[in-house]
Amino acid sequence: MTTYITDIQTNIKFPGSLCLSGLSKNLFISGPNGSGKTALINALELALTGEARDLGGRDKAKSSKILEGLLHPHEDSLFAVVKLSDGRSASWVMERGKRPKHQPVDGDVHFLLPELLGALKGSKAVTARFLVKYFGRDWDYGSVDSLLENGVLAPSEASNLPPNLALLKVEESARKAQLAHAAEARSLKVALERLGVMSEKGAEHADKAMVVQSIITLLDFQVKNNLGKCGVCASEVDLKALGGRLAQAQAQLDRLGGPPSSDRIAALQNAYNDATQQSNDCKEIAKACMDKMYELIEKNSRRISSQITESLPLDFPYYVGLEVTGASVLIGFYDPEDEFLRSHVSGAELVTLCTALGGAIAQTLPPQDLIVLTTPDRGVDLNYLRRLLNIMKGIPAVTVIQNPFQPRGRPPADWTRIVLDEEGTVVVHGGDTTEGISASKAS
Repeated sequence: MTTYITDIQTNIKFPGSLCLSGLSKNLFISGPNGSGKTALINALELALTGEARDLGGRDKAKSSKILEGLLHPHEDSLFAVVKLSDGRSASWVMERGKRPKHQPVDGDVHFLLPELLGALKGSKAVTARFLVKYFGRDWDYGSVDSLLENGVLAPSEASNLPPNLALLKVEESARKAQLAHAAEARSLKVALERLGVMSEKGAEHADKAMVVQSIITLLDFQVKNNLGKCGVCASEVDLKALGGRLAQAQAQLDRLGGPPSSDRIAALQNAYNDATQQSNDCKEIAKACMDKMYELIEKNSRRISSQITESLPLDFPYYVGLEVTGASVLIGFYDPEDEFLRSHVSGAELVTLCTALGGAIAQTLPPQDLIVLTTPDRGVDLNYLRRLLNIMKGIPAVTVIQNPFQPRGRPPADWTRIVLDEEGTVVVHGGDTTEGISASKAS
């Protein structure tokens, strides 16, 4: 049986608290712009994942400063709490001036829409990782032992994972290690440049340090041996003045970073070379992993396309197509008549493609996982909306549609309809409750 959300409580854009209970697996949220549709989606995502998209016009928000902008002036905390049909719960709370606290659900949660949009609009690597993660569990990986045993992961980390997740884990670890080693190499390069090893400016800086060091050596010899003459012109000089010059020269050398040291330079050069080599090695491992992913996706492209197409309505005129090119992994609709893959989709077609992808993914995940599939915030007409309601109710996941319009008549079976208006009123129909619920909303 599909696990679903029964209760939502939040004050995000609903000062005081909005409480919704007795909800069904399928939720339809309607209302005009600014009424709080996205706020409810944000509350679900914050409670379940600890982060949210489209907050303040930003793609992704975890920062306290960004989220604090949603806090009502008369309230001291912002919160979102959800309860599930199997008794589990999750919460997210942020008190004013403090970091958010997230209490996740015990188990795996898949909030799919951000990943779906990332796969459809992101880079080649982002799309490839998405497809391997959700569709690659049963693929034939052949010989990948050399990739999994490269030293980036401890053997125990990869051995307990299925091959698709192990490959993703190795690539992620190699990519992060490459960035860390590259940052270390950049810092060491700056230090070497200051010592004059790797740039003209650095060489000039080192020359100054050597000149000042020579002057200090000469002045120190004169002061220690009571030689009251200038070391350059041999004129009489007071020893006290020589001592002052020595102090000034020493201060200047300190500002230049101290005397040049061949041992220090050699140590820095070795460290720089090691960091650069490690960065290059990790980059090669990450690249090999990505190349393997592209190869596997191309090999299984028909299988992936078929899985997604099976989640489309039977009367839909197109198939889902997938193509790996030099610059992209394209997912879109394929018309058999003209043999052309349309990867740039929008509006109702984008909603359809996201729904089909989410439906195919939900079929591959363990039943105990919590899967949440929301639709992109795109307005669709009433005819398509009625059709979408029938498509999504059969997906084994929590399905959420947000749309400015609502279908006429009674809510379809198995759907809870949440109606918002500009006055801050919230009314719920369907599900396990037929009573209206009201909530105040900040102006």
